[in-house]
Amino acid sequence: DKVRAQARAELGRTLSDLQAAAERLGRYDESLLVEAKKAADSVEFAYKNGAIGVMDLLDARRTLRTIQIDSATARNDYSKALAAWEAGTRRIGSEVQ
Repeated sequence: DKVRAQARAELGRTLSDLQAAAERLGRYDESLLVEAKKAADSVEFAYKNGAIGVMDLLDARRTLRTIQIDSATARNDYSKALAAWEAGTRRIGSEVQ
């Protein structure tokens, strides 16, 4: 019975981790990446029309790449959390049967 309680507590933590990872990934997919891409496109346009210098262009590109890397990290974290959740629910399911 103690083992089951520990397993349930661990599963609760795993679910919490999964929800947090899903929220973080959602922020990247729904807003951060979109806004960073729009900003980079605007800076690219401004550069091509002579409104800003090359340093501003490079900074915008660097910022976009950083956000893309952070998004990939968030996707990786979500995948790990999902795998942990699925493994935990299979383990709990097999213990109940």
